Amino acid sequence: MANKVTVLGSLNVDTTLRIARMPQPGETLSTENKSSAAGGKGANQAVAAARAGAETSFIGKVGNDDAGRFMVESLDNDHIDTHAIIKDEIANADFLITQFETPQAATLAAFKVAKQHGVTTILNPAPAAEIDPEILKVTDLVIPNETESAELTGIEVTDEASMDANAKKFREMGVKNLIITVGSKGAYYATEQESGFVPAFKVKAVDTTAAGDTFIGALSSQLKPDLSNVATALVFAQRASSLTVQGLGAMPSIPTVEQIEAASKK
Repeated sequence: MANKVTVLGSLNVDTTLRIARMPQPGETLSTENKSSAAGGKGANQAVAAARAGAETSFIGKVGNDDAGRFMVESLDNDHIDTHAIIKDEIANADFLITQFETPQAATLAAFKVAKQHGVTTILNPAPAAEIDPEILKVTDLVIPNETESAELTGIEVTDEASMDANAKKFREMGVKNLIITVGSKGAYYATEQESGFVPAFKVKAVDTTAAGDTFIGALSSQLKPDLSNVATALVFAQRASSLTVQGLGAMPSIPTVEQIEAASKK
């Protein structure tokens, strides 16, 4: 039976410009190519979860314009429920995921509803910001990268001992479970039962956009609400993000469950 994942987050249209090199200050360069694609951390994570096999719903807001309609159509194309009826969508989910591209007040309100219904809450504190401590008290799993984790705890991430220290600090702040993504190196995890490090798959990266979002979405499609299979789910998520970085753009490069499974057999 597929996991039910609800994402509260951002939706925006990404514009990608390809240029020969980075411009100098004040310099104007011609572009070699321009493309647009659906994006936003929330939308990326929802699409990653849906393509990885989760039954996915989205809570968000867009303008009544071409960009807004394009974003809703993009989610619909991946069979994501876009009705956004908050109480029903959250109550029926296994996981509620959110990030900091939406207001923290909305995150806190949504997480409180989730906890009332026994839904596992996942916080991706990106972009890093000063966090409302009340949010952490209703967060079951926090997933920062190494920079975001250090900003939130004040403890620099340099090795596994410092990651353990970050996990201890997060527990003191109210979050019992932590995953730190460490780019091409892999991901550290610490739950109430265990801790460890899962290495990343070695690939030639073309564009790292949405790699972290793919990781979180794919993880949520496999994870058990009690996090008992976290190590196995992390391997799946790492495989998914390794495929994403081999393509250009955010949503267009997010793999399906069939692509992830095929890559796992190679």
